[in-house]
Amino acid sequence: MNNKRIIIIAVVAVVAVVAVVFCGFDADNRTPVSGNDMARQIKKRPVRMTASGFTVACGAGGKMLSLTKGGKGYDDGFTPYAAGITYGSTVFYLDGESLRESKSIQNGHRFTYTLKTSPALTVDLEYTLKEDAGGATVFGRTIKIHKPAQPVNDDLTIDMPILPSSMPDNTWLPLRNGTLGLIGNADEWTGTYNCTTVNQGASSLAIPLVSIPACAVDGKRCTVMTDSYYSSIFTRNSIRWTYPAEVGLQDDVETRDIFLSFHAGGLDAIMQTFYDNPLHDVPSGQAWMKQVAMVSYDYLSSGLSGERGAGWFENIDALSDDITDRNDRGKIVLALHGWYDHVGRYAYNPGTQSLDTGAWNHVINGAGADDAFKMSTAKMHERIDYAKNRGYRVALYFADGLLGCPDNGDEFYDPTHPERIYSWGGWTHADTYWKQPFRYNPSDPWVQAFYLGYARALMKEFGDKIDALIWDETFYMAVGSFGGSSGVPAYTNRDFMRLVKKLAAEVHAVNPNVAFLASDDIVACEDITMDVPPYALMADGTYQDSWGRPEFYPFGFFPNYRNQLWSCMWHAIDNISWMRETVRRYQAPVVWTDGHGNNGGWAKLSPEMKAELLAMFHKRKQYPTEYGQLIGSLK
Repeated sequence: MNNKRIIIIAVVAVVAVVAVVFCGFDADNRTPVSGNDMARQIKKRPVRMTASGFTVACGAGGKMLSLTKGGKGYDDGFTPYAAGITYGSTVFYLDGESLRESKSIQNGHRFTYTLKTSPALTVDLEYTLKEDAGGATVFGRTIKIHKPAQPVNDDLTIDMPILPSSMPDNTWLPLRNGTLGLIGNADEWTGTYNCTTVNQGASSLAIPLVSIPACAVDGKRCTVMTDSYYSSIFTRNSIRWTYPAEVGLQDDVETRDIFLSFHAGGLDAIMQTFYDNPLHDVPSGQAWMKQVAMVSYDYLSSGLSGERGAGWFENIDALSDDITDRNDRGKIVLALHGWYDHVGRYAYNPGTQSLDTGAWNHVINGAGADDAFKMSTAKMHERIDYAKNRGYRVALYFADGLLGCPDNGDEFYDPTHPERIYSWGGWTHADTYWKQPFRYNPSDPWVQAFYLGYARALMKEFGDKIDALIWDETFYMAVGSFGGSSGVPAYTNRDFMRLVKKLAAEVHAVNPNVAFLASDDIVACEDITMDVPPYALMADGTYQDSWGRPEFYPFGFFPNYRNQLWSCMWHAIDNISWMRETVRRYQAPVVWTDGHGNNGGWAKLSPEMKAELLAMFHKRKQYPTEYGQLIGSLK
């Protein structure tokens, strides 16, 4: 009897093992499987994920087996590996041979691999399948490359397959010039989104996505996206990117996200799933910005009598005489420039982490110290209150990009810390007149801490009153910046994009109604090209110094699609024809400025000029800004 019982128990145990090995492994099973003794079993176990009627099945080593809905979709033709990684001239695969561990995670599954590179690399590949905030079903893939103790001394290229069938000719593209494009009939088509590395392709993408109009899974759109922090090359079958040996693996864990979003709808739906996935942790800009129909910059302008700084008050009085409706005034943004002591310091003391308590001097346009303008936080409150009490919105100049200027007495410049400086050169007008400025290195921890502390100090002092902060000249870090002259190789563009995001979060933490605005100046036309990543994706919009030129506007449509794109126009009188065109064609606000350029403050404008600007304003105020209307409709 005892022998029979032993035999029965043994048979049950064998059956249980066979069931575990051969009957499948569901993503809801939270038990990790690892160890050399289980390696063969791991490689045989399929993984299934389901969400909203969709099913993803993965086979040995994480390779895709099928992607279906209701039995329709892709059930063969996938690559025999999950991804390919080229190190030097050798290709390594994420597959059953390199698999080390297989484990369920929330909404999906993680595969961990060890590649026999030199040094050896550990790579995590995470699959998720879920419904996003907008109702789209999203298959996500996150690849994490762990930085080894020894340096990676050769280029590292990752190639991630997308779908078993090539993207069709009518796959839609968000082109950098603000228009809609299609792949067309080129067999070797590539589309490039440039941020950290410079890549050439048939199509230059404004944001990292493409959209297939009718996918085989459910007949609806399939929008393919990556995160925005790193360059991506899209082909008909895959997405790839390279970590060049010049920098290698900068983060302890280099992470990229790839999403396949299945959804209905046109351009608005495509952009919404982009915001819900790669940009899920970046909030949209403030709703009030879409109603803005007039913007202005004041660079401590003089009044009609010549009194320095009086222009702010005189212009507000004159504008209020012409615009009496407070609802209309709420659609006007008045920006204060030049309020600080000098570029690079901004009246901020990092030791106390606060703005200067006493008065400070601001030297304008190279004037001597005796001709400096006296400013203080009390005077700043007076200026802000003067505009706010009359119903206007007020923006404050945050900084001139990453510019510092030791010749201005910048006590933060320390020649013993060259890693803090990205390069020498920059804006040499107004408060850096004929001096030797430099650009801080956004990859440096000290630099990041300075700007974050400065933002907190500004918001602590003025955050309950102002409506926006403007970070001017965010275009200093062009595509392909690898640390500059700092001597510390880094993906400077990515670090700067992350800093923009952190600064916006600091602002919102104090007052979510305050907008943090970038100034990317992206453009490519006959006489000027500015190859700049879309840092505005991490901000609440853009207020750039592009002189109001019409050529710049379309390049900002996609990066600012849900937000706003404004331009300063110091020479508005000379270039009134540009304003007429941008207000009419691109839903731009009416612009006037004072204290620089034409010194065209409202109190100084001719009756004819004011009449024209007022007519444009009263027409422009009737509708909110919607860039989707300007880009066009999808077929």
